[in-house]
Amino acid sequence: MNPLAIKQKFGRDLVLHGGINAVLWDQVEAIEAEMRRTVPAMKESGGYIFSSDHSVPDSVSLEDFRRIIALAKQLGRYD
Repeated sequence: MNPLAIKQKFGRDLVLHGGINAVLWDQVEAIEAEMRRTVPAMKESGGYIFSSDHSVPDSVSLEDFRRIIALAKQLGRYD
């Protein structure tokens, strides 16, 4: 499913969770690009909880996981 299309159609009526492709989590540049594309649009008007769309692969290092979470906090912040 396309999380951005769902957000556009139902975002004011639903809280959405996930939508960040778990396959990309062990590819730091790819996941960061995906997050920069997805998170700002998903958080518009509230109602979004950041997470992967499936379990995070065990190939993701703790250092990369922390980097991803730090970016999620930065992109998901409401100022």
